[in-house]
Amino acid sequence: MYLLAVATHPSPDNKQSVRIQPPMGAMVPRRHFLILGVTGQDAILDCWWLGGQMDCYSAPGYKHTMSISRQLTVTIPRAAANQTGTYACQVAGYSSGQLSTCDFSIQSESVLTCTWDQGSLTCNTARDYQFDRRITNTATVKIPKVSASHTGTYSCQLAGAAPGDYEDCVFRLDRGQATSCDIPSVKLMEPATLTCDFGVDINKTKTNFNIVHFSDQHRQGVDVLKCVWQHDDLVCDVTSGLEFSRPVTDRLALTIPRANDSHAGKYLCQLQRTTNNASFCAFIIDSGSNNSVSVVVAVLIPLFILVLIVVGVILYRRHRLRKYATDQTQRLQESLSVSIRTMYPDILTACYFVPSLYINRNTYTKVEVAGEKVVVMEAAPDDTLRHDHAIQHVLNCLRHLADRDQQAMFVLSQFTCDDYLASVDEQFAHHKLPMPSDLTRRDKDYENFDVLIVHRQYGVVVVVVKASVCTADMGVEIRDNERVVQDLREAVKQLDGAERMLKHLMADVRPDTTIRKTLMLPNLSLKFLKEILGKHQCEAEALRHCTGLTELFDISGECLCADQLHSDNMVDQLHVWLQRHTTGSSTDPILSENNYQTILSRFCGVATRPYLTLPDGRRVCTPSSLQQAVSLTGELFNGAIIHPEHQQLEVDLEKKEMKKIIKKITYLAASGGLFILVDDAGPYREDQLLFKSFCEQLVADNPKLHLWAASCLTHQTPNGWDEKHFHRTVSCPPAILRDENVLMLAQKNGCKNLVKWDPDNIGVAPTEGLPVKYVYHHGHGVQGHGHGYPFACEKCCHDVITLLKALGFETDARDIGDNRQTASTATVNSSNWETASTPRLHLTDVLLLFEHEDCEDTDLYNTKLCKILQKFGFSVKVGNNAESDFSSQIVGHHLWISNATHFRGLKRKVVVYVEGQRPSNVPLEWMRLRGVTSCTSQLIWVKDAALSHPET
Repeated sequence: MYLLAVATHPSPDNKQSVRIQPPMGAMVPRRHFLILGVTGQDAILDCWWLGGQMDCYSAPGYKHTMSISRQLTVTIPRAAANQTGTYACQVAGYSSGQLSTCDFSIQSESVLTCTWDQGSLTCNTARDYQFDRRITNTATVKIPKVSASHTGTYSCQLAGAAPGDYEDCVFRLDRGQATSCDIPSVKLMEPATLTCDFGVDINKTKTNFNIVHFSDQHRQGVDVLKCVWQHDDLVCDVTSGLEFSRPVTDRLALTIPRANDSHAGKYLCQLQRTTNNASFCAFIIDSGSNNSVSVVVAVLIPLFILVLIVVGVILYRRHRLRKYATDQTQRLQESLSVSIRTMYPDILTACYFVPSLYINRNTYTKVEVAGEKVVVMEAAPDDTLRHDHAIQHVLNCLRHLADRDQQAMFVLSQFTCDDYLASVDEQFAHHKLPMPSDLTRRDKDYENFDVLIVHRQYGVVVVVVKASVCTADMGVEIRDNERVVQDLREAVKQLDGAERMLKHLMADVRPDTTIRKTLMLPNLSLKFLKEILGKHQCEAEALRHCTGLTELFDISGECLCADQLHSDNMVDQLHVWLQRHTTGSSTDPILSENNYQTILSRFCGVATRPYLTLPDGRRVCTPSSLQQAVSLTGELFNGAIIHPEHQQLEVDLEKKEMKKIIKKITYLAASGGLFILVDDAGPYREDQLLFKSFCEQLVADNPKLHLWAASCLTHQTPNGWDEKHFHRTVSCPPAILRDENVLMLAQKNGCKNLVKWDPDNIGVAPTEGLPVKYVYHHGHGVQGHGHGYPFACEKCCHDVITLLKALGFETDARDIGDNRQTASTATVNSSNWETASTPRLHLTDVLLLFEHEDCEDTDLYNTKLCKILQKFGFSVKVGNNAESDFSSQIVGHHLWISNATHFRGLKRKVVVYVEGQRPSNVPLEWMRLRGVTSCTSQLIWVKDAALSHPET
């Protein structure tokens, strides 16, 4: 059984008519006729003629007119559901085939439906109705806020009940007494009074009201007076210049002190209630005499002339400002073009990375430990670490491509919209070049991209890098899958946003510039990516549309994964990717020479160089040349930085602890105690553990010994002593430690006692560093190489000098850190350069290490490499290997050379390691590993690829 409450809405007054057309449309003769009602019921109207007079019987709920001709109308004053159905008119003498019927129905909707299911009542209530879920022999439905849409006929119906078993009820609204208004016509500029008659005392009913003005300018009407009751106080908002009478009762007077044409139109006084009967009143302004018109004309003409003058002045000034801004924009672009050619002389033929060094997003805090100011590196989130490593791997891949193919392109990373032309000099402050702020005000969800490639031949490529990973662990795999899907969504959003931003910034250069979009996933296999896209069609379609792929199986075209970025033929894969989907060629490049330089001058020029805060607090410009990158890397890895895992070894020298330590030292000194610190335990002799024996004898003679020693070897520790192993190196760039040849050295037998590092978990470093540069010596007759070892080969020597020159060990016109400016190139605000110069390289930052048998200093001076260096103007000094402290000899502006056999303990930004004669008393692998890891920035490794060497 179910209960159904039905509301019917036939018409606002709930009145319906049934119009019956007699058969054949003829005049109904004076015959007996009847109208049959709903199927199965009696006649609703029965008429007959008696003595020339017509008399009729009508069923309850129906009315009819006593006039009849060709048609008869029957009215249903209150239509109900039981009155719906088919009606027919039957006239005596006509057959049933001549009868026509009509259907009558009522628009209805269920406002409450309740059903019983196993003793449980389930009810659905229509909007604007409330039901308290209590049913006995009655049920109550409430309408909290009544409106005209609720009027109509309602009926309560039970399942299975016949239509005649229930009655209808009608719901109407009491619309109340109508409000009216009156406003007499007046002449122009005369006062006028609008009188509202509400019919009820507003002060007693507390009803909100408003007066609406309708005119040609405001066809929808605008409130000139709106009053609401707040805590028994009447608060009104009236149009400026109008006044109204207080207190408000059943009448209100609104005064217009000086009527004009803007006041003309219709007015409506209405009460803010559910229903409101209100009538309009028209306000007409009499134009008055010709004198008034003359006065108005006399006033308007001078005013119009004055307006024309003001508008003319404004347009003239605007034209001057526009011309001034245009001139500024042109001069700024000329200045940017000059400066970019100064910074990058080979801009049209060479490859540059901007900045030339990627800096990890670490955070640092300055503290004081043992009276020395140091910097503590705060641990970054894992997502940030993975993303930094992923971007640096992508950049290293692009560096290998640039080194092999020597393509003309710029690779821009760590770009933010806030840095774009942010350092423009004040004299160009009003330039009109497109700026990111013009777009970001509209595009609130814009996010920066990771890498931008501007290629002379292949155009503009924007890259987003995601560090998504997948694992074999099922629990972790599910989370990884979700993260990959989320990364794909974010990548599509970033790429589309980058395209909009780049097109906006290049609109004045070349509006139709094609922005190619690529997603790089260096930690994710292509197979896994395809599996993810196969399960998530929405993301697959969005990625396909974003990157312009025609078919999903071609996903590797614009989504580079670990298969391409970690393969042995990685450079070939990148070359194929770069030239895919392009129409440019070496003879017909996508970007013209002028457009190429213009784009680069804005994105990579001096006005867009962001600032970098070093761990020690210095604020410098990001490096723009290889020389600056090498110097800055060395600064970062030579700094006094404490990593998170080192903090637990700190000594607390607060006031109370200091007193305790001093007291303990005094006690130990009096009792024969001894404190020793060893920063590099050695010397290293595999057959003689000299340091270990020294410590054991020292303990035997000094039982109260306190000794701390640091060593990279495990076999130096005396038996029973406490050990703390650190597997994360902090003084050598990860790019060197992850190099394949360096890792091979660490695995050799000569380094078996070395504390190994994990190449995949090197830890938080300020930067990845620069890839190792190799010079290969192939022996006599091969590719121009000569006899003997690499240091005796003239071609190897020239290759080393070429690399040193590339590091800027000559006058470098690209370095703009010396604050040199001219009137034509003063593009950057000079106040920004006070502390912004990037650290520069000096000859003392370079160390040459030779593999040479025990020899005198003169033997190193006589090597061909040393002589050629001197020939090219380098000041060369050989360190005295007999001295225990080699660093004390490093004075003056010289390029220092040492024998790798005896070298130890010194670190330099640039290390040139030259393989040669193998030593007899030191393991070769240990000597080489010690030499190459003494580099804090750029390692140049001259490898001996020849099988044998004749005596030289």
